Amino acid sequence: MPLTKLQSHVLRLLAAARSPDSYIAGGVALNRDGPRYSGDIDIFQDTEQRLHDAAVADASTLTAAGLQLSWKTIVTGRRTAALEGLGDTMRLDWVHEAPFRFFPPQRDDLFGYVLHPADLATNKASAAADRREPRDLVDLLTIHDNILPLGAVISAAVGRFPGQSPEEMLAEITRHSRFTAEEFQVLATERPLDPSDVHRRIRRMIEDAERFISRVPSDAVGLLFLKHGTPVQPDLEALGQYQRHTGSPGGIWPTSPEISAAMLERHGQDSRRPPRPGTPSTTPPTPAAPPSLTPPSEAVLRELAERERKRLQVIRTPTVRRFETRDQGVVQFGVVEKIEGRSFALVHRQDELLVLSIDEATFKQFASLKRGHSIRVSSTGSLTLGRGRRR
Repeated sequence: MPLTKLQSHVLRLLAAARSPDSYIAGGVALNRDGPRYSGDIDIFQDTEQRLHDAAVADASTLTAAGLQLSWKTIVTGRRTAALEGLGDTMRLDWVHEAPFRFFPPQRDDLFGYVLHPADLATNKASAAADRREPRDLVDLLTIHDNILPLGAVISAAVGRFPGQSPEEMLAEITRHSRFTAEEFQVLATERPLDPSDVHRRIRRMIEDAERFISRVPSDAVGLLFLKHGTPVQPDLEALGQYQRHTGSPGGIWPTSPEISAAMLERHGQDSRRPPRPGTPSTTPPTPAAPPSLTPPSEAVLRELAERERKRLQVIRTPTVRRFETRDQGVVQFGVVEKIEGRSFALVHRQDELLVLSIDEATFKQFASLKRGHSIRVSSTGSLTLGRGRRR
């Protein structure tokens, strides 16, 4: 694992303070199976208060151990410190990260608690779509080879980071994938990188992702597919063989006993729990049906219509109606709203404004999506990003 002596020392000092709401993420965690040295250690927190408390406590631990720490950034959502010791320097970042993810952070002997590999992968895909950094492409190769093929990563990532379709995210990653040999060669790696080989591998990775994304159906976008508890890139002609896994606040482990046991064993969790009674079935688990949601009432429709009138600053109240099965297909996103503790989505279909009841996870997922973004609504009212299959 590419870690400096100082990074290893810091991780050991801080491991006992890590928890499911304060955990290691970023390049250090990702490259436990990769070639690249990361210049920093990222510690994610689920709340701003937890961020403050963790940064203060960790700084006290490090200085008590004889390391020199100086604060570089103290702003809402982030604390950054420079650390010096053992003849080396490094950076520590404490970051407030939204808790919407696929899995809970997992216990780890080295890190204490660490973000699940699937969530590390989707984080990196989102970052690579937003910026041009050679380290991101090297990390994507590590993900593609060791964790999950890039096509499946991107298809799942848009479920955690609304605002792009899989095609759009892949196009941005492709646009940011062109680097000079010198840009790759300056990266700190266990062994020198061969830029020609890296470029060839990037091209193959992107081509593989394009083939997968061009065929993935719309109802498979935003999800992970599990086989025996492990995220995999599914056979699109046999999706029923896999367990579908959605993101949620805090993340969740798969629901069936055999899947949970496999995930815990594979990713180093403490599996010394008493087994559940009963013999696990060898039949692949069937995805649970989503809970039924009560359609919006007339009072809700009137309230949402009035809110839309005020937003548009018009005299006449626009007409809204409940979503119906015949409305399935591509629509334009409007907004998500809460009324009396219930969540609703407003979408535009041609000249109509449609209202759907949604669950809390969907509300959180789409709360930051911009108006006018194309999304797809299924016959049951489930919302997904993108236009589904390309024709």
